Amino acid sequence: MIDDLPNLFLAWSIQFTGVVSPGPGVALILGIATAQGRGAALRCCLGIGLGGLLLAALTVFGLAALLAEWRGAMIAARWIGAAYLA
Repeated sequence: MIDDLPNLFLAWSIQFTGVVSPGPGVALILGIATAQGRGAALRCCLGIGLGGLLLAALTVFGLAALLAEWRGAMIAARWIGAAYLA
């Protein structure tokens, strides 16, 4: 176990960096907040959160692999998400 600690610390540091760094969702929310105000940004946050929750649920049920393999399902999911946000 002691021999694996450097590798574990490396993996944990990479994971930590990914968790704390802002992604494109944060940039989208900031752009909407500056252009359209707090209400629109909160609705965007809700949409991003619900999308993440949906993808997490799909992953748990093994359907993320289906979305990755079947192009039509992912395109449909994107259109449904875009319609919801609109």
